[in-house]
Amino acid sequence: MAVRATYPNGLTVQGGDVLVTNNTSSSGLTGHAGIVTDANGYIASIAGYGAHPELTSLSTWFRKNPNTVVVSNSDASLAHSAGSWAKSYVAQHPNAKYGLLNNMLNLEEVYCSKIPWLAYYSFGLNARHVNTIGNGYNILPYDCESLGETGKQAFFIAASFGN
Repeated sequence: MAVRATYPNGLTVQGGDVLVTNNTSSSGLTGHAGIVTDANGYIASIAGYGAHPELTSLSTWFRKNPNTVVVSNSDASLAHSAGSWAKSYVAQHPNAKYGLLNNMLNLEEVYCSKIPWLAYYSFGLNARHVNTIGNGYNILPYDCESLGETGKQAFFIAASFGN
């Protein structure tokens, strides 16, 4: 049996977990987000202008972002699917650009917190009921901490590290 990755507190990593940190900023917006792709603990994200979507190891994420909140979804199957989608997205869109003002369904121009949103949106969950028509950034990194669905597909803070 393969060993599953764990967070610094020993909690088992789940594909679809959304990681949010306050350690970075871009264009005056503070925070950074990514989505865990699978139980091996790789995170799909994009660093900022000039960067492209990439997978980062859990150890690298926490070395760079010790202040991190883990947001999980209560539907394990949905979360797993969203994590898998994010991994495929990075592989299929290696040259996507970083951009804050774009249509939410544009896969060729993304920002860090848009990737987790797209991953869940791809399976029918429009977290925070984002308007997908028109341009503009609609999901900020800290929005990922309070994704507002109720019932079976609810998000919750599973762990918090650092400040």
